[in-house]
Amino acid sequence: MWLNYGISLVWLGILIRVCYTDIRFRLIKNHDVFILLICVISTLLIFDKPFNYPYALITLAIGFILVTINIVGAGDIKLLAVLALTFPDGIFFGYLLVMSILGSGLAIIELIRMRLKKQPSRGLPYGVAIAGSYLFVLYDLFIT
Repeated sequence: MWLNYGISLVWLGILIRVCYTDIRFRLIKNHDVFILLICVISTLLIFDKPFNYPYALITLAIGFILVTINIVGAGDIKLLAVLALTFPDGIFFGYLLVMSILGSGLAIIELIRMRLKKQPSRGLPYGVAIAGSYLFVLYDLFIT
């Protein structure tokens, strides 16, 4: 049980760093995603959980199209694909729903900020919605 909490804290620290850099610089750094990938692989091996390759590959395929037409940033897709490796079966669409709700909240906050400061938007730090909604998956993986 203590191992679960310890690993959860490591994951939480990495996700907080990703959120900070996304809010501050609108950038999700490759080395953060790589560290997260190492954490994903080690966690799944330690807890003998299956890797969910189909969700990750679907995320990369759809994400490639979205990045190509400039709808979403590549860092967001890489982050989402790495996290998708850990999704238990049946949780993917619930995760997308929570991520969409959090993303909508971010969009509203960004619209209010743009109105008040009268500055153009630098983009939406969607890594925050991705990481925030992933907390539910972490709970499912480690706590239950």
